[in-house]
Amino acid sequence: MFFIFTTLFYIDILYTVVYKVHNTENIYAERKKAMSENNELRIYDSIKPLDAPALIAPVLSYDGEDILVKGALSYFIRDFEKTYGLKIDICGFSRGGVHLLRRKPGEIKLSRPSVFEECAAENYRIVYEDGVLTLEFIGIKGLNHALSALLSRGSAAGGQLLWDCAEIIDGPQCKYRSLLVDLGKNFHPVEYLFEYVDLCFKNNLSHFQVHFNDNVCYCLPSKLYPELATKDMHYTFDDIRRLNKYALRRGVSLVPEIDIPGHCKAF
Repeated sequence: MFFIFTTLFYIDILYTVVYKVHNTENIYAERKKAMSENNELRIYDSIKPLDAPALIAPVLSYDGEDILVKGALSYFIRDFEKTYGLKIDICGFSRGGVHLLRRKPGEIKLSRPSVFEECAAENYRIVYEDGVLTLEFIGIKGLNHALSALLSRGSAAGGQLLWDCAEIIDGPQCKYRSLLVDLGKNFHPVEYLFEYVDLCFKNNLSHFQVHFNDNVCYCLPSKLYPELATKDMHYTFDDIRRLNKYALRRGVSLVPEIDIPGHCKAF
């Protein structure tokens, strides 16, 4: 009996190394496609459509110095241009275009509020009136949810932003909404992790949980034990810093996962 279990264990390890590790691109593409399709089925707490789509100047007004807000806006502008071919410019103030309005906690209320008080900080409201699209938010996560809605529902026409809603009010019901990726079994190049953060942004997920170790590899660097990281299957300190910085600006919290004494054959 012991021989059977031992054999099955090593078959599983061999399968992981030969199949999963060498088919990372296929697995990643399938996950990305599934989450992108889910983004098309988004349901809002409250939505009021316009009688006819409105054309809005491709200008975003913001003159603050909040580095998280500035980062969130720059990544949104990058994604919007990549998706619709329209460049949105940032300026200190514009009479038209997209405006930001930071609200105080409790000022954006849902018709179906969450039982978790922490979720209220992620609520947002998008209002269109007289050529101005205003994004109301409380915290950085709420701003990114609003930008995600603008990216998914907006489009471009005639060199302007096309928008079809008079008002959207939305926010999460659960405080922990996560995407989990097991890098210990299926190592991904660091560039893929940035795209996973993008998927969290597009689907309003609050956390990106990263499983950094398994029997196949240990993915984190170490100053005390530099040989602990698996050769050619680990990230650098700079990789982790850049990923954390990027995730913060997209309103996503990184959750590192390391488990012992199981899953530690790679140590």
